[in-house]
Amino acid sequence: MSESLLSVANLRKSFGALLVVDDVTFDVAGGEVLGVMGPNGAGKTTMLNLVSGALAPDGGRVVLAGKDVTRVGVVGRCRRGIGRTHQVPRPFERMSVFENILVGATNGGGTHRGRERYRLANGAIERAGLSGKANRLAGSLPLLDRKRLELARALATAPEILLLDEIAGGLTEPEVQKLVELVLELRASGLGIVWIEHVVHALMATVDRLMALTYGRVIAQGDPQEVMESEELQHAYLGTVAP
Repeated sequence: MSESLLSVANLRKSFGALLVVDDVTFDVAGGEVLGVMGPNGAGKTTMLNLVSGALAPDGGRVVLAGKDVTRVGVVGRCRRGIGRTHQVPRPFERMSVFENILVGATNGGGTHRGRERYRLANGAIERAGLSGKANRLAGSLPLLDRKRLELARALATAPEILLLDEIAGGLTEPEVQKLVELVLELRASGLGIVWIEHVVHALMATVDRLMALTYGRVIAQGDPQEVMESEELQHAYLGTVAP
């Protein structure tokens, strides 16, 4: 495993009097998957928005490949190598599936031009299982295919760090298994991945480390099995510690 590609230190965010992300710190290396768990409202998606640049933090730092990007916006971070999916898919509905993915390849990380953009887009669409639907309007896709499109568009940006927000939600079990295989393939290619997910068995099959949040704070982080069995996580989900 390589040294850290992404370092997040003491990240904080409030909305008015509500502290949503409270002193969150973690690192992700190339070829590593960090899973993120926590009950609804724990601050997981807000944390991802802070890492991607969609939100500005109130405190803390985000460092990508050794460079401080805390004050860099979402477009700049994408071009520097942070790709992300959204829990609720956000396609350009009046564009085709392929055109959506080509937008990612054109405006994402690196300096891709001409045929290279098409190569990236074609590779992403194939990986996501959308090859047969390349010419369909994105707005006509059902939910599961919209999720695939989210992933394909993120992959087309050629990220070094990939942020996944509940990408397995709503998928069938065979589709979850295909997603697990894809994440393992991406990890093997050297990509660093932060994956928020409620489909626990998908996380356990892929992640190197697990981080649990509640009320915006990290309550456990480390070996996935140890975090799953921790009193802190049981209390966060069940309100009590199992005997």
